[in-house]
Order: sequence, then structure tokens, then C-alpha cells
Amino acid sequence: MRVKCLFFAASRDVTGVQEKELTYADGTKTDALIANLIEQFPGLGPIFQSAVLAVNQEYIDPESPIELKDGDEIAVIPPISGG
Repeated sequence: MRVKCLFFAASRDVTGVQEKELTYADGTKTDALIANLIEQFPGLGPIFQSAVLAVNQEYIDPESPIELKDGDEIAVIPPISGG
């Protein structure tokens, strides 16, 4: 299955891209996606400790991974800081 991952703020700075299309096996859950993204972009590790993840514009609970579906759009939204 193919999913699109959108990166905002610090996550975009780390990855160097605004979006990335990824291919996973059917049944892949959000926790596996996060682990894979950290493997590809180690700088995302600290960001995911406080980032919010949204699947198809719905925030998800990081403690309750959900199964992804073909065509899903995942947004990595780091906390906003600054003044």
C-alpha cells in the first residue's frame, strides 16, 4: 500500500522535504511507520517524542497505533515554539 507523509516545521527541516510517498505492507500500523521514518531520518527521533500525528486530518493517540490504509495521508506536526 502507498501512503503520503507530510512534514511540517522542524520535521520538514530534518527531512528536507515537505512530503514523501511511502510504500508499506498491508496491515502496517502507525507505530511501524514512525519507527521506519526514524530509521530513514534519525533526527526525527527527538521530534516524535512531542510531535502530534494525524491520519487523514484526524489526530491519533500515539499510545494506540492504528492500521494504515492505501492512500492515507499522515501529517507529522511538531510542537510550535517561538515568540
